[in-house]
Amino acid sequence: MSVSVVPHAGATLMSLLADVLGERPQGVPPHWRRALRASAPAVTARVVGPLFTPAYSQVPDSVTMTGTFPGAGIEAMIEELTELPPDRLTAELESDFGGAVPAQWQPVVDDPRRFIADYAAVLRGLWQAFAPVWRRARPLLDRETERVGVAAVTGRLDAVLSGLSPRTGLDGTTMLLPDPNPVVADLGHRPVTLVPLVSGSRASVFSIDRDDLVWIGYPVAGCAVRPARRRTTARSWSGPG
Repeated sequence: MSVSVVPHAGATLMSLLADVLGERPQGVPPHWRRALRASAPAVTARVVGPLFTPAYSQVPDSVTMTGTFPGAGIEAMIEELTELPPDRLTAELESDFGGAVPAQWQPVVDDPRRFIADYAAVLRGLWQAFAPVWRRARPLLDRETERVGVAAVTGRLDAVLSGLSPRTGLDGTTMLLPDPNPVVADLGHRPVTLVPLVSGSRASVFSIDRDDLVWIGYPVAGCAVRPARRRTTARSWSGPG
């Protein structure tokens, strides 16, 4: 199994967005949550509704902030988002949902240009408030890259993968990930990218659907105190050991 570490600001931003505004807990410290909520613009409600309604967890790739690895800086990614053609977003929604766009996304289909502008404003507000924390976390990210590199060289990646977070686990050659829609996905020959998140003690964002790689976001050690381990077995992949 090929494993690498890629700190990705976009993944951390999505984790923060989910916790702070989307009511999907990621273990963000309360004082961070208060400060970030205070930074959110008035248009937040129009963005949060489509993204985080409990009935659906799918978000179009074009607005995830995690479409590329290693990715550009957040400012560049937000600027790219503002230039997203509205018809591309609506076409992606129709494709993702087989032509039957859920009610939560219908306002976006009706006015995609407004959603894109509102969403970019929300992301920009969160990041401006959080950027100093991200910069201070650089030593933690460097340390994590070194830790995983040593584990790969010494043949101890299983220990790394089994201890990523309280919400993941390793059962033989099966990685257990939290997801409301359980599936088993074959890793095949795809490399695994580990993405340390500077957000909270229960941070978890990931993608197992790409053709070129699988990536898993997890809380970087030292960012916040982790709670006692509790495994959630909702989504998994099966791959070579």
